[in-house]
Amino acid sequence: MMGLIQLYTKMVVVFALIFADTLAHIIDDLCPSADMTSGKEDVQLVTSHLSVHGVENVLPMCGMQYMVPVKATLYQGMLAASQQEGSNFMFTSSVQPTCGHKIESINNVYSNDPFDWVLFDYTTKMPSKEGVDLIEITSESAYLWQYVNTSAGYDLNYTGPCGGPSTIALLTVSSENTNDASFEQVCSRPILIQATGTTPTAFTLLHDANDQLPIHVKAVLDMQMNTVTEINGVPNVKGKAWTGYYAGSKMMIPNNLAMTNVSNGDHVVFRYEEVDGEKDPVNVGAPSAGQHIILLYAVMLLTTVMPLI
Repeated sequence: MMGLIQLYTKMVVVFALIFADTLAHIIDDLCPSADMTSGKEDVQLVTSHLSVHGVENVLPMCGMQYMVPVKATLYQGMLAASQQEGSNFMFTSSVQPTCGHKIESINNVYSNDPFDWVLFDYTTKMPSKEGVDLIEITSESAYLWQYVNTSAGYDLNYTGPCGGPSTIALLTVSSENTNDASFEQVCSRPILIQATGTTPTAFTLLHDANDQLPIHVKAVLDMQMNTVTEINGVPNVKGKAWTGYYAGSKMMIPNNLAMTNVSNGDHVVFRYEEVDGEKDPVNVGAPSAGQHIILLYAVMLLTTVMPLI
């Protein structure tokens, strides 16, 4: 009798092991990428970008950067962007039985027939064919929400001011020669330059630095001349001015900062140093030597032609 019980017990154990192994294979087949026994793992993150455009009298928000785990959906990405951006990006949604989440409002602007939020994929510049629950975010992907009048028809190829991924550049402001013990220098600070469809420049680098690092960067900019006239309380004066360079080189950038393009990874350094010629603040905006020659030629031409009239 004992032998039969032992045999039965062994059969039950073997069956249980076979069932457990079969169940494990079923789980693996359903989720082949999941390791059910490995415990905690490092979460891999990817960077994505989101833009919002189209609301009347509201400036577009271009190239907002956020981080999400690999395989996250766009809806999860929007949740992450809202957490990481705070009040700069808020949205509400409803759940449709067959389509999943539908975005109802962004930054307190609600869909109101015939106006609605339309999602564009920046890679194709076309409206997305999939909902936010079906789009899997990939590294450096870029999406854009545009508020449009759906009854009036709208451009199916986005041509607005927002571009794709933002540009990340580095900014350094040296305290050398400032003669101010309280001057706070800026060391290799990353600046996120929003993508607006135009090439970012050293001027937009400083402009965005003012917005993103208000405690550390206080640059006074001349919006007409595209120049910097003061940084962190130290102004340009006769014979001394803030001068831009590419980090690690002696290559001086033009006084008109909009003439210097900035790309991903560029590092721009501003130093307060002695200047002369067109770099001298007293000469900024004054005609250059070449312009003087042109003006002189124009005057000579007028004095020659006038007697003939």
